[in-house]
Amino acid sequence: MSDKPPLSARETLSEWAERAWQARREQEPRNNTGRVAPDNGAGEMTTETLEDAIKQRATKWMEEGRFLVGLLQELLNENEQLRTRAAAFEQDLQRLQELVNENEQSRARAAALEQDLERLPELVNENEQLRTRAAALEQDLERLRQEDGGRQREREDIVEVAPQGDLDMASASLMKLQDYLNAGRVKLVLDLGSIEYIDSAGLGEIVRAMKRAREAGGDLRLCGVHGQVGKIIEITGLHKAIAVYSTREAAVASWS
Repeated sequence: MSDKPPLSARETLSEWAERAWQARREQEPRNNTGRVAPDNGAGEMTTETLEDAIKQRATKWMEEGRFLVGLLQELLNENEQLRTRAAAFEQDLQRLQELVNENEQSRARAAALEQDLERLPELVNENEQLRTRAAALEQDLERLRQEDGGRQREREDIVEVAPQGDLDMASASLMKLQDYLNAGRVKLVLDLGSIEYIDSAGLGEIVRAMKRAREAGGDLRLCGVHGQVGKIIEITGLHKAIAVYSTREAAVASWS
């Protein structure tokens, strides 16, 4: 409303309302005291004059009431605006906290990235070294493939047998030595590294396979002999009749 003073930035709503009401009272005519004035002509108040005075006073009260209602409405509107601004301010504070947290996370990621960047030259050097070693390993593997290919061609006619557990009457035939000999595979290498016990049936199967292989122009050679099995072979004198090697590779290589 135009007849109300503006709200100061440092002024509370109650102070502003008091000042607006005071300004309203100051705008009233100074000779209007609220009392009913007597008739200047007769010196006494007539009924008509009294009614006019009452109407004037009632009109003034209505105007003041409307002014107070308008003032109250403006206070309510101002309060609602303040509540809205307070809610928006609270949201801004929450968002500010989120931004602070995001900033801390960004700073942490930036620090980690900076460390990674400092570490990058070392990683590049390590990668170059790894690439060099990988190239060298690849060359070694290629060389081994070529060498192994040659050895594989040399070992194609050699049968390597490695039985497991015990070598007795029940398991001797499972080595299939006779099957290899029947198929013309007469170069046999028998790895006893996983054998814990051997009896006469196992020894007999080895001797029979050795004789058949030699008759066909081949032979049977032993490797991996150890422990109790080695003692039995030594006691029976089998180590004098059959060549015994420490490793399978040595036994296979003996054919070349």
